[in-house]
Amino acid sequence: LFCGLQNGQVMVYDIRNTRGALNTINPNAPPQKCPVISVISPAKDTLLVSTLKCMTLYKMDTSGKIDWTTFPLPPGALSSVSYEESQSLVLASYKPGLKHQNERHLLMKLNTEEGQ
Repeated sequence: LFCGLQNGQVMVYDIRNTRGALNTINPNAPPQKCPVISVISPAKDTLLVSTLKCMTLYKMDTSGKIDWTTFPLPPGALSSVSYEESQSLVLASYKPGLKHQNERHLLMKLNTEEGQ
């Protein structure tokens, strides 16, 4: 079970024992301290964490080490992120703002295979 926090952290819980978190993933990439809007697990030991300003893929190895990759995204405030498992597609939706009067959508293919 994953819980995204307002400060950008993600708490990892075991659903059988929720008294304390098993692990805490701290945002390693800027911008930090930004609320989490989406936590998706596209593959085993892999998390796609989206905040209002960025999207980061975290991969955990068997020793507990966490590697991360931040995706280059166009400027704007993310409003939602969805994942389509069969084709590994990520849909990022942006709120309207000063520069863009309409909601915008970005469709990406996510590669979660080893070594990628």
